[in-house]
Amino acid sequence: MSTADPGSDKAAMARRQRAALYRKLRQLGMRALAPLQMRRRQANVVMFHVGRSGSTVLGDLIGQHPGVYWDGEIYEHRVFQPYEQNNGTIEYGRTALSYDPVPLLRARMREAGSRIYGFEAKFFHLDYTAYDLDAFLATLRSLGFKHFIVLERRNLLRKIASSVAAHERSEFHIKASANAGVNRIHLPVDAVRIDRNCKPLREFLAGYTRDLARLERSLSADSMLKLTYEEDIASDPAAAYRRVCDFLDLTPVATEVRLAKTNPYPLADMLENFDEVSAALRDTEFAWMLDD
Repeated sequence: MSTADPGSDKAAMARRQRAALYRKLRQLGMRALAPLQMRRRQANVVMFHVGRSGSTVLGDLIGQHPGVYWDGEIYEHRVFQPYEQNNGTIEYGRTALSYDPVPLLRARMREAGSRIYGFEAKFFHLDYTAYDLDAFLATLRSLGFKHFIVLERRNLLRKIASSVAAHERSEFHIKASANAGVNRIHLPVDAVRIDRNCKPLREFLAGYTRDLARLERSLSADSMLKLTYEEDIASDPAAAYRRVCDFLDLTPVATEVRLAKTNPYPLADMLENFDEVSAALRDTEFAWMLDD
């Protein structure tokens, strides 16, 4: 019967301790260097959008640039989703969730080192904070954010239909090599459940329109790049990527479009209750969205 070699055990333990010490020193070194790297950083940028607007395909392209650390929807992935995993579904007005968006943002910015740091925000992310839009923008400016991207989807009805379809099938994105099937959905005109809220269809449409207009007014004196899904992303996401590179004073590098449209079909084919939705939007400023 073999017996363990005490010397071998001690050597293994010493190796583990050295490895742990190395990791700790490396972590401390990165933290110590973070302020210096952040001062050397070329820019910080935030992209606002309402979702289902091509933000993920664009963010993926931007993130492929070696000079950019694209962090995506940090509040979605690091606040809302972890909360729901532990506590259940979040619904505005019924969920006692409150968070400060600044400490998380500061921590995430350090991860970028000297690269450009970018993240995405949706308007409803602020509903669970003490910040209104203008206060949040002022805080971003104080943190060194001087570049603002506004990504708009003009046909907001398609955004809402796409959100409902994504939630129903639990599939928000598909690979570029995949073919999207027709996702037939029922769109309840009096109680749409998206964005962790429940409101009538027309209230969602009016709210998005109001929020986007307010954002543009608030950024009128800032360095702002406005993109639209229909003109800048739908036919060629790489074109939007090149516009962002120009906005950030970056030389574009070769990238790959890795995501495809999830709902490329007419609304008449998607909506089981298309006639009901048409009636709800008839004689409103949103009626044109039915035919686009």
